[in-house]
Amino acid sequence: MAATHRRPPHHPGASRAPHRIHGPGSRNRPHRRRQPRRGTCHLTNRQRIQADLLHTLSLGTDVWGRTVMPAEAREGAIDLRDHWWWRSGWERGTRYYTWHLTFEHEPALQRLVLDYQEVLSGFSFLDPVPIEWLHLTLVGVGNATAVNDLQVRTVIDQVRGEIAGGPPISLTFQKPVVLREAVSLIVEPTESLSRLRKTLRRAVTGSLGAAAPPEDARFPFVPHVTMAYVNADADGRGVIRALEHKPERVAARVSPVLALIELHRDNRQYEWRTLEEIPLAD
Repeated sequence: MAATHRRPPHHPGASRAPHRIHGPGSRNRPHRRRQPRRGTCHLTNRQRIQADLLHTLSLGTDVWGRTVMPAEAREGAIDLRDHWWWRSGWERGTRYYTWHLTFEHEPALQRLVLDYQEVLSGFSFLDPVPIEWLHLTLVGVGNATAVNDLQVRTVIDQVRGEIAGGPPISLTFQKPVVLREAVSLIVEPTESLSRLRKTLRRAVTGSLGAAAPPEDARFPFVPHVTMAYVNADADGRGVIRALEHKPERVAARVSPVLALIELHRDNRQYEWRTLEEIPLAD
């Protein structure tokens, strides 16, 4: 689905310059990795992974064209922005087929999310994600008006054939990160999810051909699970401080379910109807 880089006016008659983001088609200058300062201490493996993920987040967009990047810092503030503006191709009533990972049967992750949501509950500009709607976005299939039932069945059958007998997927969640439009958990390891995503992408393009949603290889896949979405432009410094004071916890050995869903966001949250589920555990 095509991304857009201009948000709607803040109120009728008002105008606002587009945000500086690095998404598909952006004319902004490419992101440059900062060089470490001299004297910087050596990073542990986990810290290095987190640093690399955060750098990747600063470059990427997800399949909906949402900007997936850390909150923008300016002097004296951390800029957050409203997530619920209507992107190109989306409006009330839009339904979209997509492959997600879901976590309905994973109490360890659910407890971790609820724990962080309690910390974030004092911020009125954050909408907590209900536990039943936790998800990890993988690969879009297409607008429900453009993909017929036979094509959907073909995609499902091809995916089942591709992943049959594959290794189980076990995930770890522990590091919260404040993004421009959300507060999310970083997912590790990324390798198994990247392989799964390539398999799904191959199945979707093999089934739909030129009708498959395009993908821009310049923008890497960054697996994350969102705990809360930003509902208004705000300063995020308090959110970062609240998370820094929270003792870090871990949800390990999380086994998600691969689901093809019919997604919508009519109620200012992501909700769906499940079309097919494929367990990824032993």
